[in-house]
Amino acid sequence: MQKLFIEVYITEDIQREFGQPLPNWIKLKNPEYTPQLKSLYSQLDKGEASAIALAVQEENATIIIDELKGRNIAIKLGIKTTGTIGILILAKEKGIVTELMKTIDMLVENGFRISRNLYEEIAQNYKY
Repeated sequence: MQKLFIEVYITEDIQREFGQPLPNWIKLKNPEYTPQLKSLYSQLDKGEASAIALAVQEENATIIIDELKGRNIAIKLGIKTTGTIGILILAKEKGIVTELMKTIDMLVENGFRISRNLYEEIAQNYKY
């Protein structure tokens, strides 16, 4: 991830959900507590809500989010979004991941969900 982005921030809520020590290149930053954040907390889990609130407050932020409800809220708020598959495609394009489809297959085997249409689209554009 550090080879793909200049800066990577997560919130304390996300860190608690992750439950592991963070690499030194990931920085902690919390959003200001606003009525918008309170509203997001009522709609989403704390990690997603705090990530969206932070992205709203940061200039030119992109949020990495897979959960559809959170992604749709972020998009409605004008936040650029990507997800796990988008990160893998970017890593493939930058030569960091060499076998994109094998990596996606491994994720799927371990419970990651991806639509059949998206899977087939990626498979057509990126060979093993």
